[in-house]
Amino acid sequence: MRAFFFGTDVWAGAPATAALLVWAVLAIPLTPVRAADLDYAALRGAVMDDKPTKFGDWSGVYVGAQAGYANTNVDFGNAAGDLVAYALRDTIIEAEAAVSGWTVLPERDARRGVFGAFLGYNSQWDDVVLGVEVNYNYTDLSVSAQDKLRRSYVTSNQYTYDVGLDSRSAVKIVDYMTFRTRAGYVLGSFMPYASLGVAVGRASIDRSASVSTTAVDYSGARRPTLSLDPNPTTISETKNNEFAYGVAAGLGVDVLVTESIFLRGEYEYIRFVSLSKARADINALRGAVGVKF
Repeated sequence: MRAFFFGTDVWAGAPATAALLVWAVLAIPLTPVRAADLDYAALRGAVMDDKPTKFGDWSGVYVGAQAGYANTNVDFGNAAGDLVAYALRDTIIEAEAAVSGWTVLPERDARRGVFGAFLGYNSQWDDVVLGVEVNYNYTDLSVSAQDKLRRSYVTSNQYTYDVGLDSRSAVKIVDYMTFRTRAGYVLGSFMPYASLGVAVGRASIDRSASVSTTAVDYSGARRPTLSLDPNPTTISETKNNEFAYGVAAGLGVDVLVTESIFLRGEYEYIRFVSLSKARADINALRGAVGVKF
């Protein structure tokens, strides 16, 4: 017996209908199986493993080498003042006019390359890094100044003194070290930082002062003209490997190239205040490469 539906032979469409049903039955389980696989992969951490780390690792010991360029300004001022004071010791002109405190010498600049090495240790809390570092720099910063000054001064004993000063001073900074603390903030592979510490420098110092005085009596008492013996009197001093002390501050940024290698760019300011009465300011720009362990 045959049945007709909308003019279509049911028996004729039976094979196509059966094939469609078989496909539907086979396809239904595929979706949950795949979802289960994805859920299982997520539970295993396959997706989480690909998530990038928020902070770079800067903790531990590190060492490095550096090179750069430095400008040194030396204010000699009265760098030879103690030599003048010794030449005029026990004289009324020094007691009343304080000749040794006169500013004779100007400021001078010098520019040289610097290179050296550093050793440090970092401790890290999330994106904050605190550390200590020893920094060594070798250079050849030579600065010198020479000038003359002449003045007249009337003392309480009614003598008019004509005083001439001829001073010279030279400073050569051989090398210096800084002992500093650092504070940094991690921005991915970058760590900008600030540093503050103390500086110790080694220098050679050569200075001299030539002092001449002639005192004329204008009181009318016809007292004799006074002068130094010898006139002029010259005193000089040379020091090698003299230590100078000061402060250091800087700004910079370290950049991770690999997990253990980093690059550095840095500006550092140093002030030495004990270079035999002279004051030296160093402004240095440096680049460096380091390895952390």
